[in-house]
Amino acid sequence: MMVGLYKRYSNIPSGFSPKRIIFICKGNVCRSVYAEAYLKDILSKNDSSGRVEIISCGLATDGDTPANPTAKDVAANRGVNLQGHKSTRIQDVALRDSDLLVVMEPYMVKALQPYQKSGGESQIIILGMLGENRTPNIPDPYGKEVPVFNEVFDTIELKLAILQKSL
Repeated sequence: MMVGLYKRYSNIPSGFSPKRIIFICKGNVCRSVYAEAYLKDILSKNDSSGRVEIISCGLATDGDTPANPTAKDVAANRGVNLQGHKSTRIQDVALRDSDLLVVMEPYMVKALQPYQKSGGESQIIILGMLGENRTPNIPDPYGKEVPVFNEVFDTIELKLAILQKSL
């Protein structure tokens, strides 16, 4: 994998203070919803929950789709609640200059271009590129078995611990 190509998406630029973090994946039923719920949970425990809004959406969803049943079960076993989640389409989110867009795979950087304001200041990071063990892809566990979900959620949690320190 060509990790060096994605280095510019590996940290929040100095001086940028996001008002909203938007986690983005393909369907908004596994990875991005887990990242949203998990970060909200850890920030609320650290009394930092009011500083930044946290949402998620998908690049290829019709919207209003519940979280994947396996994702719900695996998340619940980790103490994270995905019940009641309905997917949101990227088209239904008005991106702002103060947004931090957090994607799960490199292709998503380019896929976001039509939705960003021309000359806008939204920042994009690839979640897997945070920290020392950089990988540009956090694989989609949709349709996979429980161990795959656990591995993906482990990676998301590790990367979010790094992201949290940057907020």
